[in-house]
Amino acid sequence: MNLVEQIANCFPTQPLPAETLITNCGYGRGCLECSEIAAFFAGKRWDQFSPEEYHSQYSATSLMTQEAFNYFMPGWMTVSILDSATADVIPDNLIHAMAGQSESYTQRIHSFYERLSLRQLHCVSQFIDWYNGGQDWNNHETKVAWTRIQHWIFAESARCDRFIKGRTKRLRFLSQQELERLTVSRLLAYRNKALSLESKPVELEPTDGRDLNDTGFVWFKQDPRWDELYERIVNVLKAKQAVSSSTLAKSNRGSVLR
Repeated sequence: MNLVEQIANCFPTQPLPAETLITNCGYGRGCLECSEIAAFFAGKRWDQFSPEEYHSQYSATSLMTQEAFNYFMPGWMTVSILDSATADVIPDNLIHAMAGQSESYTQRIHSFYERLSLRQLHCVSQFIDWYNGGQDWNNHETKVAWTRIQHWIFAESARCDRFIKGRTKRLRFLSQQELERLTVSRLLAYRNKALSLESKPVELEPTDGRDLNDTGFVWFKQDPRWDELYERIVNVLKAKQAVSSSTLAKSNRGSVLR
């Protein structure tokens, strides 16, 4: 399987980023350039654009939100490989974004790599290798991008390994009524377990046997149910602690009166 085929297999075309989440304009309501970029990419899959179309929007790599950049990145990588002459500066822009050397890029670059699965990280690593063309690592940005991707591959491999070996926690999804029946100490333990979950899914072999689609459990913080569940945990905990404090205050007042 060649690199273009690997990119197609590793990066899904759905879901699409919302039009309002395509650009990250620093001018409040949106400048003309950001508005045009958002309108150009809105409602389209990353694999729908020709090299010429991607090249016409080469500046978008620095103006997109992290969500949109991660979504359309495989398209830019693909046209760079298939038609490097037309792609022109696109691969340079991608490497610059992947290196993320300026201070303003610190959080953005972390978010970029954190969103990638292990297979996607390996795919990006091969793209960087393709960009380098088998030459000596004499380009500083390429060296930085390569170092970053290897760091994240190592970290994600270790995380997947922890999960597969059974050390990653899962959380039984409790209803409002079930939460209200827990004592304060058990609620605190349940809250701590929720906080200890991995942030995102891992890629498992089909033979691993874990059903990550079991709705009886929450496995990762990126599960849309996690935020809702955690908010309910906190609210129930606050209510129970308020009752306990009120009961204690009444008991103390009674002791004083006696």
